[in-house]
Amino acid sequence: MFSTIIANMVTYLQTAGSKLSDFTATSILGQILSAIASAIDEIYTAITSAQQQAYVQTATDTSLDAKGADFGVTRKQATPAQWYFTFSRNVVSNQQQPIPAGTIITTIPSLGQDPITFATDADSFLGAGTLTVTVSATCQTAGSVGNIAINTPLLIGSGVPGIDGVQLLSLTNGTYGADTETDDAYRSRILAALASKAQGTVSWYQQTALTVTGVQSAKIVPQGRGSGTIDIYVVASGNAMPSQSLISSVQAAIDAGRIITDDAKVFSPTQVTVNRTINIHLASGYDPTVVTGLVQTAVSNYINSLGIGGGSLGELYESQVIKAALSVNGVVNATSADTDVSFSAYQLPQAGTITVTVV
Repeated sequence: MFSTIIANMVTYLQTAGSKLSDFTATSILGQILSAIASAIDEIYTAITSAQQQAYVQTATDTSLDAKGADFGVTRKQATPAQWYFTFSRNVVSNQQQPIPAGTIITTIPSLGQDPITFATDADSFLGAGTLTVTVSATCQTAGSVGNIAINTPLLIGSGVPGIDGVQLLSLTNGTYGADTETDDAYRSRILAALASKAQGTVSWYQQTALTVTGVQSAKIVPQGRGSGTIDIYVVASGNAMPSQSLISSVQAAIDAGRIITDDAKVFSPTQVTVNRTINIHLASGYDPTVVTGLVQTAVSNYINSLGIGGGSLGELYESQVIKAALSVNGVVNATSADTDVSFSAYQLPQAGTITVTVV
């Protein structure tokens, strides 16, 4: 833009019949034109940046996607949950039992709640002489809908002879589903991209970490380990602790563009397991077992939504836990004797055991 402005001014003077002729960069006239061009360029850049930010602040849906694409920032799409389910049979058999890829597992439908469907990822089998086998399965609907609780009542949706039941006994090694990035979250990343053009800034480090697939959020701590250091804490999709592979991927992205004198390191936050005990009252006609599982899921999802540091307030308020329980159809009242929990800036709340009792 700077050189274009100078060229336009020179062309104007020449076509206007000006007697000025020495437009070289080292001439007095060239230096005057350069100073004017620099001031105009700075004003133009400020106006352009303000226009871009104003558009981003008001755009929504596909219009926001189009503007994000202009800056090379794409909206994060929904990803499905994947868990390891335990198939079982009641009596030991001397033959192995195949469990084909695509075997359907569903939650039990209830009033106002559609079933959540999973499909096994690969062919497997329950071995001869054994009663159980653990098999991975992916939710058939992308997003947090697949983030079900341990011991949620389940059915085998497609017939598998010789298999009597299926359970979700652990979330270990599973992957939480993530919803499509909201306009507000996406807008924040676009604005961060506009502010992160200069390498070495906090915005640059955060934006670089967030562009890595699988990163849900990132917290940047300048001088966390002393002068010249930059600490980057990352959280994986579904508010999960990052794997070593994800940390390495973020570190590689940072190293590829950081200022060489910055000592920038990527870390996991400190996990804080949050257990809750809740009593609920049900409206008539609702299955206590089903609703109990749904309340566990709702409360777990709320705790896991707080993010690193416990959200903007750095606190888990029990009133919000109760609100999550009351959001489940059939729950008319909920109480708890648990207390609020505070988190440090680098702690990551993770839902632990959610005990729900129908009273």
